[in-house]
Order: sequence, then structure tokens, then C-alpha cells
Amino acid sequence: MNLDLPLIVETQGRLDYHKSLRGFVQWFFGRRQYGEIFIATSDESSLPAQDLKEMKSDGVGLLLVSETGQVVVHQQGRNPALVVNPDPTLKYGNRKSEIMDAMTKFNEVDRKDGLRDLCEIFESEIHKLLELAIRKGYLIMPLTSLTQKDLNERIDTLSSRNAYQQGRLPLIDSVLHRDLHSFRGARNLIDHPVKNKKEGMRRQRQFADRMISGARLLSDLYHVRMKVK
Repeated sequence: MNLDLPLIVETQGRLDYHKSLRGFVQWFFGRRQYGEIFIATSDESSLPAQDLKEMKSDGVGLLLVSETGQVVVHQQGRNPALVVNPDPTLKYGNRKSEIMDAMTKFNEVDRKDGLRDLCEIFESEIHKLLELAIRKGYLIMPLTSLTQKDLNERIDTLSSRNAYQQGRLPLIDSVLHRDLHSFRGARNLIDHPVKNKKEGMRRQRQFADRMISGARLLSDLYHVRMKVK
């Protein structure tokens, strides 16, 4: 539950995901409004399985409130403005399930952790592409020097003509090189704390943008890897 986001909370004595509320949720999500919807009910209330299933599917959260006023997030709500849905035609090879898991985590569990997972997949794919390019004779550098390079240097190496064997062209062009460096900075969004609520809201939107661009770049890297003979 993100208290920096606008929240809409319906309080109920007994959990009831009724037709009117579901209609409002569909309207809210259909217009990609910025905020989260929760139902708040007593922690002693019964929780019908069908209601919980429909709420989870629709992105509605559930708050359980004790007699002492303690609030527990039983089910997280989703912010429709920040839900990421990458182009379904993108190809990821054998990393598809990991990338989809990161997307699901971002949308339904924790945005920071979802983006962190995608960053780790991205960094791993850069390493694998560089290693493959060395093994296939594209690059001059030996495998032993690979571990000495940071992510910034690895991206630069893949796009540098001077790093390639004679007759080999860089696997990464200038446009992809720029985009890879841009996404590399996504780590800073995760690790650096925000100073105020306004910055926090802007950071949340940046998270969503980076998830979409990260998915596209991972697809681009997959296609580049498939060209290495």
C-alpha cells in the first residue's frame, strides 16, 4: 500500500464486492486513473473466496482493520495509470518467463522489486551477449577481461568498432547503444530515496516507463544474440 498515491477506500462491515463497486472499478481502470482502490473491513469479517478472486483480478485491494484500529494490507491494490503491458509481439527467447514474472510482480506485488528484477535480467543479458561475441570471434578482448568491465564499459564495448575483429561490424548500433545506457540508469531510480511526495509520484511514473522500455530492449538484445554466428 503506497500512501503517496491517491487512495479510494470503501468501508464495509462485511466484505461485499458488489456490482456497483465493480462497475466503478471498471470505469476507473478503463480511464487509467492515477490511484488505488481498496475495500476496508473488519479482520473478523468472513472473506468469500469468489469476492477475493474477483477483486484481485480487477486490481482492488483489501484492508483488514482490528478493533484497536490496526490496519493490515491483506491484498494489494493496483494503480491503473502505472500498470505495464509491453507489446505482446516482443520476443525474449528463454528469458520470457522471468521477464513476465517481473512484469507481474511490478503490477501486482511491488514496483521496486519488479523493476529490480528486470534490471538484473537486463544486466545478465548484456553479459551473455558480450561473452557470446567473444566466443564467436567478434571481439578482440579475451574472456578473462570480461569480469573486469562494469555495465557501462560492457555496453560501450559492444558498440565500439575498435573492439571488434577486422571485418566485423558492431553488434550494437548507435541508437541501441544510447537506449541501453538510458535504461542502465534505472538502478538509480530504485536505490535513491525520494525527497518529497511530488518526487515520489514522478518516480512511480518513471518506474512504469522503464519497465516498458526495459522489455523492448530485452527483446532487441535477444534478436541481436540470435544473429551472432
